[in-house]
Formats: sequence, structure tokens, C-alpha cells
Amino acid sequence: MKKLFYLSALSGLILLAASCNKGELVGPQKPIDTSKNPGPKPPACESVKQITYVLKNSTGNSTYEISFRGSQNYIFSFPPYGDKTVYVNPGTYSIYVFTPNFDDYQNESFQMNNLAPVIGSGAHYDGVILTSCTVPQSVSITL
Repeated sequence: MKKLFYLSALSGLILLAASCNKGELVGPQKPIDTSKNPGPKPPACESVKQITYVLKNSTGNSTYEISFRGSQNYIFSFPPYGDKTVYVNPGTYSIYVFTPNFDDYQNESFQMNNLAPVIGSGAHYDGVILTSCTVPQSVSITL
């Protein structure tokens, strides 16, 4: 029985020695070159995530609406005062801010994101691209 054990151990050492090249050290491998593989990439923009859009109104007029026209169409009402959050799918839109009540037409200041304000009874923005990578979007109406 002892001879069988010694033969097994001896054959294991012979196999280990035969698998190494002369002068090769057995130990840790070289560090991985991270310049060829810098790691995980940041997540790509999600094409299905809904976009948050904040509607702000300080006029007291509760008849203002916003229309998103594109691959999908949406219409939302502004609150008379304060903020309201709505959600739209990513895409390219024409955005209209208006009041359907002809008696309420007044010149107001409309501002979308950081664009120059539009003074009038409504506002229209063409070619607005909304993705999950864009900053939070907003439209404000002030007196």
C-alpha cells in the first residue's frame, strides 16, 4: 500500500516538473495590461426609458396646455401655479404651448430649458430631441 502511495506522489511530481519549461518560475502571472481593456464602458442611453418633463406655471391661468407631436403624440395641461411632472417617450418632437380658450390669450413669457424666452400667447419649438441622456427638460410660463 505504501509503494502505491509513493508511486502516485512521485508520478505527480514528475508530471508537474515536465509541465514547466526550464527556468520558468511557477507563481503569479503578469499583471493585465488595462490599456488594451480599460474596463466597463458607461451605460449607453436607454432608448425605452421615459423622459421626465417638468411643466411650470406662475400665471394663475389653468387653461395652458403643451402638445408633443412626433412618433407619439401627447397633450398635457399645465397647473395654474407650481410644477407638474409628465413623462414622454424618447424621440424628436415639435412642442407647442398654447391655451385653447380664446378668451385667455395674453402675452406671457414661455421658456423651454435654457433657450431664449418667447413672448406671446403661445410658443412653438421644432426638432426637440428627447433622450434619456438629455438633462431634465422643462417649460415655464411666467407673466
